[in-house]
Amino acid sequence: MEGSNLLPVNIATDGVLTRSVRDTIAFYQHIERARPLRGVKALGAVPPTPERALRIGVFVDSPIGTTVDEDVKDSVLSAARSCEELGHNVQSLACPFTAQVVDDFLLYWGLAAWLQKVTARVMLHRGFDPRKLEPWTLHMAQTFREQPRVCAEASLRLRSFQSTYAQLFQRFDVVMCPTVASDALPIGHLATDLPYELVRARLRTFTPFTPIQNASGAPAISLPLGRSASGLEIRSEEHTSE
Repeated sequence: MEGSNLLPVNIATDGVLTRSVRDTIAFYQHIERARPLRGVKALGAVPPTPERALRIGVFVDSPIGTTVDEDVKDSVLSAARSCEELGHNVQSLACPFTAQVVDDFLLYWGLAAWLQKVTARVMLHRGFDPRKLEPWTLHMAQTFREQPRVCAEASLRLRSFQSTYAQLFQRFDVVMCPTVASDALPIGHLATDLPYELVRARLRTFTPFTPIQNASGAPAISLPLGRSASGLEIRSEEHTSE
């Protein structure tokens, strides 16, 4: 899969949302048939076996210091214990990233929204009416218009974040963490027509982990590895450096 090289920070990557690991494997098997990757063994072949135990780091605390549900933490730690039982070397660690990468990503998102708004008639079609964009997107674009220098500085920091991220993988082969900080939210909790600052605060608290992967540009997968006490699915993220 390839990301977009048209943006200052490459965060757009094709992919698919599935309900199971089996469906994810099936998707990539079909992609492999349609577009074989050079030097990569097809997923339909014999599954690769690591030549040595993997070095796995695991953290469950949020980079912005907000609360992560105990059910979510327990699910990630349970998955880590399963990896340890399989013979891998698992190490717990404090969140190795700061709130700045999350907030920089939100600022950069404003730049991306602004670009989508001003280029839509060229990139999509001449009849595109940007006034019909969702309120959330319009507000995000407005944040860039109001503080372009701040957003540009955030973009520069995000470009250098890749090297910061890579340093972590001098110690680990895989890093595990939650995908989101809580159960699935009620319908409407992140409605795009709610007050912008309210949605931004809720989104920042709910998804403090995913901006790390967006900014790093490195591979990651979100897997359904547990359920909350209310029966809702809990997903964990596995990150690699390449």
